[in-house]
Amino acid sequence: MRPYIINKLIPANEVSLIYGAPGVGKTRYLFELCHYFLEGKPLDLGGQSFQVQQLNIGYASYDRSTAAAEELLIAYDLIDKIQWKSFRNIHSPDPYTAEPMPLDRLITQFKGCELIIVDGMGMLMSDPNKYNVVSRFLRYAGTVCELHNFTMLGNLHAGKERTDSKILNPRQKSLGSTAFSGTTECQIYMGQPNQSDPLDPNRIIQWMPHTSGAITQAVAFTKEGRIINTELALEQDNYELLLIQIPTDKPFPRETILELAEKLSISRFQCDAWLKKCVQEGRLTKPEYGCYRRASN
Repeated sequence: MRPYIINKLIPANEVSLIYGAPGVGKTRYLFELCHYFLEGKPLDLGGQSFQVQQLNIGYASYDRSTAAAEELLIAYDLIDKIQWKSFRNIHSPDPYTAEPMPLDRLITQFKGCELIIVDGMGMLMSDPNKYNVVSRFLRYAGTVCELHNFTMLGNLHAGKERTDSKILNPRQKSLGSTAFSGTTECQIYMGQPNQSDPLDPNRIIQWMPHTSGAITQAVAFTKEGRIINTELALEQDNYELLLIQIPTDKPFPRETILELAEKLSISRFQCDAWLKKCVQEGRLTKPEYGCYRRASN
């Protein structure tokens, strides 16, 4: 049986990825997950409970200074519980070659760690926008993980997060190259539903393992900067208003529903989750060619 560090979500001794816009809270979310790995306690996602393996953790930062990494680790009570090091001042590979940066430093620095979190993983590659460069690095990293018995969880910016972006599939939002989503075992996308308000604490997290369907999690930042599970506070009446606008006698495109939802202050992420729930409850018919109908009963 295939081993997992989070059952059915993140395979052991492979490369997985979290990505989202800069500053959305990816590192903070990873540090929250660290406590689950340190204690081996189950993780609740989307109404399901997933077993988490107890692991020794290493944290490598390629985009934070030593002082910045230390401050955040102290805030999350991890400073003495995991191994960590900032590699920000180490030069990236030659930008004119496709050779990946050797991972020897990680193996040496974090000997005995079964999980290594890599902040700024794109900096390990000469050009994270080129498919062949990314795929070569990820294949190389996967081989290193398998040989040395550790799992790599990389942190990467999503380069397609503008509100006017036509890219809606979270798997396609990672920086530069589709090789990131195609060559990693589990992708975790973190988005901010209300991008017009940078102070909005709500986040949507989508877990997308290759071996099963996606799971959506709603979280929010507390005033202290910690992350808690939550349900986004929206009036239920808005969903009812949206539902009655979907006809029963003809197909109604998903894109049109999403546009109507945004006018009711319902984000695309929330709307997609709501559509799925309505289909399960029989309030909407199963989608055909991206279109829905409201159930006549």
